[in-house]
Amino acid sequence: MNMDLGLAGKVVLVTGASTAIGRATALAFAEEKAQIAVGYHSNANAAAETVALAEQRGARAIRWQLDLGRSDSLEAAVEHARKELGRSTSWSTTPSAGRTGPSPTSCSKPRRPNDSPPR
Repeated sequence: MNMDLGLAGKVVLVTGASTAIGRATALAFAEEKAQIAVGYHSNANAAAETVALAEQRGARAIRWQLDLGRSDSLEAAVEHARKELGRSTSWSTTPSAGRTGPSPTSCSKPRRPNDSPPR
C-alpha cells in the first residue's frame, strides 16, 4: 500500500541502507518517490543493488560510503549527497552491528542552508 507522505522529490539520507532494515527503509522512501542517498560502510555491491531497486520504484538514488565512527566521514557523505541530490530534508539511521561512534541522529534537526554542519 502506497501512502502519500509528501516525500516526492525530497532528499532522504539512509545509513546502513545496503542490506536488511536499512534497505527496506530506503525502498519505502523510494516508493514515496523521494530521492535516496544509500549509505553503506563496506558492501558497495549491496548498496548498488539497493540503488537499482530504488530506481526501479521510480526514485532517484545514489550510494555513498561512510564510517559512522568518524564525523568527518559523515560530513563528507552529506556534502556528496547534497551535491548530487540537493539539500537533505530527512535522515534515517539504521543500526550498524558492531560499529561505534557518532550517530547521524544528532543531525536530525532540520537546518537552514547557511547553518554550519553539526560536529
